Amino acid sequence: MTVRVGLDARHAARGMGIGVFVNQLARELEALPDIEVVRLGEGTPYPLLDSGLGHREARRRSVDVAHFTGNTGWVRPRSIPFVLTVHDLVFLDSAPRGRAARQVVGHRYQRLNVTRAVVAANALVVPSEATAEAARRALPLRRDPVLIPHGVTPPAEPAGAPGADRYVVALSGRDPRKRVDLALEAVLALGADAPRLKVLTAAGLPPGFEERAAGAIAGGRVELLGRLSREELWSVLSGASALVYPSVAEGFGLPVLEAMAVGVPVITGLAPATTELGDGAVLVIDGADPVGSIAAALRRLATEPGLADELAARGRRRAAEFSWTRAAERYAALYREVAGA
Repeated sequence: MTVRVGLDARHAARGMGIGVFVNQLARELEALPDIEVVRLGEGTPYPLLDSGLGHREARRRSVDVAHFTGNTGWVRPRSIPFVLTVHDLVFLDSAPRGRAARQVVGHRYQRLNVTRAVVAANALVVPSEATAEAARRALPLRRDPVLIPHGVTPPAEPAGAPGADRYVVALSGRDPRKRVDLALEAVLALGADAPRLKVLTAAGLPPGFEERAAGAIAGGRVELLGRLSREELWSVLSGASALVYPSVAEGFGLPVLEAMAVGVPVITGLAPATTELGDGAVLVIDGADPVGSIAAALRRLATEPGLADELAARGRRRAAEFSWTRAAERYAALYREVAGA
C-alpha cells in the first residue's frame, strides 16, 4: 500500500537549516517504493498551510498523512492525521535582542501556534535528546517526542582541503544566539598567530559585528562570505582547519555534523545539542571563559601534532552514525503508523 505524504515544503527554497532538512528528506523519501511525496505550501503565504485552507488543499490532493516540517502545523485535529517536526525551541525566547523584525514576528507566530499544534499532532518528532528534554519541560505534550536525528550526505570528493591558506570557519546570524562574536574575539586575541577567519553571513550579522571586525577585515584576517551554493559551502568548509561553532541555542547543529563528515575539527559545545552531537569528537568550549577556550583550542590545533588528524577521524566515525536515508526510513515508518491508526 502506497502512503501519500503531504510534505510541508515552505522552507524548501532556503539554502540552509530547515531547507536542507526538507530537501534531503524529500529526496530520500521519493526513493522508497511505498511512499509518494506531495509537496504542500510552496509559493503560498506562510500561515495558510497551518489553516483550514491548508487542510482543504491536502484533502484535494488525496494526502494520507501530512508532515509539517518546520515547528508549526494545524492547531486542531483534522480528518488527515499529521506529524509535526519541532527542530528547536529558540522561538520561545521572546526577547528581540537584535533580531530582525521578520524573525521577531515569526517567533511570535511560532509561540502562538506550537503549543496547540503539539496537542493536535498525531506524532511529534525532534532531532536530538536535548530538544526532546526541552519540549518535555516547555510544551503541553500528549505523548513523548519521537527522536529522529537529521542526516548528512557529504560530497564524494570534497572540493577543498586544508592547505597553506590556513583559515577557520564560523557561521553568523543576525540572531545573537549564534555568538559569532566569540569566534571573532578569539581570533583577535591570538594576534599574529591566529588563522584567518571566514564568516558565512547568509543569515546576517549581529549588530556591531562589522564595526568590531573592521580592522581585521581591512587587514585580511577576517573575510565575510555572503550567500553561497551548497557546493561552494562544502568547498569552504572542507578546506578549513576548524569549524568554530559557539552557538548557545541549537536543536541539532547540522553544521557540526557536516564538518565532522568531511574530517574538519570542530570547536563547539555551548549548546547542549551540539555537545550531544559531538559526543567526544569535538573540542568543547568552556562556558566560563568561551573566548579564552576557543583561542586555546585553536592554539592546540596549530601546535599539537596529530590532534587535528585524531579529531578528523573521530568526527568521521561519529558522522557515519547519521544519514538522511536512515532518517527517511524512520519517518516513513512513522507515516505508516500514523496513517494506519
